[in-house]
Amino acid sequence: MPAHRAFSARRRTAVEAHPDLQECEALKGVSLTASVAQALSRRCAPVLTARAAA
Repeated sequence: MPAHRAFSARRRTAVEAHPDLQECEALKGVSLTASVAQALSRRCAPVLTARAAA
């Protein structure tokens, strides 16, 4: 796993240095959270619980 850590560190450094990449990361995070919440809701989890869990 050391290769993954090295890649992650380089990626994090690149994202921190570029506002456009920061925006992309933020949008990706919001999209992922919304997808997880929606999937939980489809599995009959209450909406508020699904949002909190996501």
